Amino acid sequence: MRCLILLTVCLALAVVEAKKGKLALHNAINNFKRQAASCASDEFRCQNGHCIQAEWTCDTDDDCQDNSDETLPECPPQGQCTGDHEIKCNNGGCEPIEYKCDGDNDCGDGTDELECGEFTCINGELKCGSTDLCIESDWR
Repeated sequence: MRCLILLTVCLALAVVEAKKGKLALHNAINNFKRQAASCASDEFRCQNGHCIQAEWTCDTDDDCQDNSDETLPECPPQGQCTGDHEIKCNNGGCEPIEYKCDGDNDCGDGTDELECGEFTCINGELKCGSTDLCIESDWR
């Protein structure tokens, strides 16, 4: 009986620690998109106060978590893919260029996985070795 109680206590503590770890990860992600009094010159201030990289606006990805980076007047209407950061899927959707040739069918019709041998990184990014993955140039 003592072993069963001890095992139950250990399991309960493990669940608490796991939840703390998940919360820590969630907090780290939220701090990445930090809320600040002012943003740096190369950042965009979201309506919720978070700062994100300015180049992340109008890229079809809700980086602000309030969609304020995707509803700017300069953003194209939904379904019209423009700019260096988007690809147009054959089914009419748009996906971030970073999803091209990543091995996942993000478009749902395979468009983002076509012509991968010809894929090149956009300005400000460099290719990771012999892969079709790109990273920010300043991460080198």
